[in-house]
Amino acid sequence: MISQPPCYSDLRAQLGVEIKMDQASAISYEPGTLCFRCNICGEHCQTALDRLGREEVSCKGCGSSPRARAIIRVLSTQLFGKNLLLSDFPARRDIRGLGMTDWKGYATRLAEKFSYRNTYYHQEPRLDISAVEIPADLLSNDFVISSEVFEHVVPPVSRAFENVSKMLKPGGLFILTVPYTNNKDTIEHFPELYDFAVVEDHEAVVLRNRTRKGVIQEFRHLVFHGGPGTTLEMRVFSENSIIQHLRNAAFHAIKVHREPDFAHGVWWPESWAFPISARSNMLPMIIASPNPVPAGEGTATTTITWNTGDDTMGYVYVSVNDREESFFGRAPQSSTAANWIQTGFRYQFRLYDGTERGKLLAETTVTRNKPSS
Repeated sequence: MISQPPCYSDLRAQLGVEIKMDQASAISYEPGTLCFRCNICGEHCQTALDRLGREEVSCKGCGSSPRARAIIRVLSTQLFGKNLLLSDFPARRDIRGLGMTDWKGYATRLAEKFSYRNTYYHQEPRLDISAVEIPADLLSNDFVISSEVFEHVVPPVSRAFENVSKMLKPGGLFILTVPYTNNKDTIEHFPELYDFAVVEDHEAVVLRNRTRKGVIQEFRHLVFHGGPGTTLEMRVFSENSIIQHLRNAAFHAIKVHREPDFAHGVWWPESWAFPISARSNMLPMIIASPNPVPAGEGTATTTITWNTGDDTMGYVYVSVNDREESFFGRAPQSSTAANWIQTGFRYQFRLYDGTERGKLLAETTVTRNKPSS
């Protein structure tokens, strides 16, 4: 029986990452082996570290890969603030989700927890994320998952990012994975793609394109994901360009989820192609709670909460009984107590986009109840 503890320094050197103490139980006493619990099916698994790759099947229960488990980790932490097994997700039919050809292993389980629908490019329910118009019944989602899709979308890929933004509710969650690199820019294989067809030519598969200007192009040595003639690779993303596309499409709270989750078998040796999450812009808001403030002796407190909706700096000013405004607080989003609320006064809290107060984003009026006679 082995009684020695795992050698964390050796593991750090082997994995090239820091191992937190709450993840240490995932490391097997057997050298070079990772024990984990699949967060999709709940199976207890063991795999050799040198065989753990982003796309490698490493759960004997459902056949999931680290990428699939990483998606569920991000969905859990972003929706619920904690890292849960999928079976432990609360059943929330009020949460509306959409997948783009999501893997069946977690898509079926998501449909049991949420009002979730998986869509496809080639079959019903159909979704062409590059289309000019998205069907109305695919809008107003709380979250959208797109895994290994955007590298296949016809150019301009910017339209796909914009469409996802339109498909989400304000503040909705977008989870994206693509096999990107750490290069500076995205490599577009067919930047002038317009009128094209993929055909066989003497046992070779080629792409023939006519540009908008009428120029005829032919491309050979095509890259397909899933085998020749299936899903054509249109580009190789860079991380920087993905983040810029998200920003251009009015996403905020963009996060690249680099940290491993050994307890659930989420790790791969390459330092790229991590899941990325982002939030669609919220409508600017400012609220007070409680409001009206309950009656009582002396002064009372209400908490002012605001959010600009897009991570830009917000400035809150307050006016008492329509008098000159005074500065209250600044932050993209925050909650601050106002502990000087009195009976007989009206407090107008206004959220602006700058110190010059040129644009009013939102406002709320606070009052206090009078004592009962």
